[in-house]
Amino acid sequence: MASDAGCLAVSPIPAGCGTRSLPAATVSSTSPAAVQVLLVKIVTGVMQMEESSLALAQPRHEVGMDSIMGLEIVAGVEKAFGLRLSAMDLAIGPSIERLAETVLRGLADIAGVASGELAA
Repeated sequence: MASDAGCLAVSPIPAGCGTRSLPAATVSSTSPAAVQVLLVKIVTGVMQMEESSLALAQPRHEVGMDSIMGLEIVAGVEKAFGLRLSAMDLAIGPSIERLAETVLRGLADIAGVASGELAA
């Protein structure tokens, strides 16, 4: 059995909570590169830095992310993707690449739930 150590906790935001969830069709066609681009925009916007200065593999804590910035990034991810991330997990400082993988898994889970609900 694979270990979940170091994984971010992701859950869908319940409907009506004031966030924008991506429709299932969009979720299934979302590429890793597109998710990374949006995450870079969120992170660099919060951290007030140039997009070109953030390496995708670089842990965010290495570029000065503090706990307040982490909460702002969590809020940005929730708004953009309709996913709830754990602020504590984010504080560990995964890279944009790792965060994108987590977001894509969360979106796939949501799409699976949405597809299952439609089939029921």
